[in-house]
Amino acid sequence: MRTENSYLYKRGVAPETRTTVSSRIKIYSSPYGLSGFHQIAVVSTMSVNDTRGEQIIRGIGFGDQIAEIVPDVAAAVTLSFTRTAINTSKIAQVFGYKGGVDGLVRALKHHKWPFDVRQDEVISELERRVAQATTDKEVIITRWVGCWMTSSTYDLNAEGTAVAESADVVVTDILAEEAIANYREGEDFGNDITRDQTGSIVLTQNADGGF
Repeated sequence: MRTENSYLYKRGVAPETRTTVSSRIKIYSSPYGLSGFHQIAVVSTMSVNDTRGEQIIRGIGFGDQIAEIVPDVAAAVTLSFTRTAINTSKIAQVFGYKGGVDGLVRALKHHKWPFDVRQDEVISELERRVAQATTDKEVIITRWVGCWMTSSTYDLNAEGTAVAESADVVVTDILAEEAIANYREGEDFGNDITRDQTGSIVLTQNADGGF
């Protein structure tokens, strides 16, 4: 991993908008041979998939009516990356594995240790100063921890010379950087009717009849 000081890592400016723009979102990992987090270059796409199922509660004799929806346990969060391949910085090296020009890692079966990924969403100057937003936060930091690559692909095309690599990553946990140590019951997670927040009427209305 020897490319961090090359022109590929040259930084530009981002427009001042209230809309979230990808040019203000930075993706970091811990590449092989470097300590700490470093920004990943030439990432063309990134997707985050966070899902969970539900159980539909109904009662016999109450018609076609849902009594309650009970959330199921969440599925593992998955990340997907597409990145331009660099001669001295392949995607496995970006995530800390000793591959490519650095070593022998060539396949997922050679991955022995997990890694972390960090996302920094930089709040625009417009929001922070001109619009006088209600937050003094300059960066929203999200950390995906205990990550493992579950797929790694690349395609070669005679009509297109640049080679792109893709990777799917499964995540053990997802945390806000400022709460990295623990998420606890009793914290304010929003929609909390016990804190006089609006929440949902299904938790506050009084139903008649039934036991």
